[in-house]
Amino acid sequence: MKNMMFLGLVVLLLTLLFSLHYGLQLISDTTLKISLLASLIVVLIARKKWKITFSTAE
Repeated sequence: MKNMMFLGLVVLLLTLLFSLHYGLQLISDTTLKISLLASLIVVLIARKKWKITFSTAE
């Protein structure tokens, strides 16, 4: 359950960033790139801290 909530939040964040850039054009290319890099770092830290994995059940 925690994995699905985490994945949902990541997808929501990425959707928000891309809609602000391409849809509403409120953020520039540089801001989008910095935001995506920061998001990647946060996701990697959170996965390590909370031990979240996305492997399939066998």
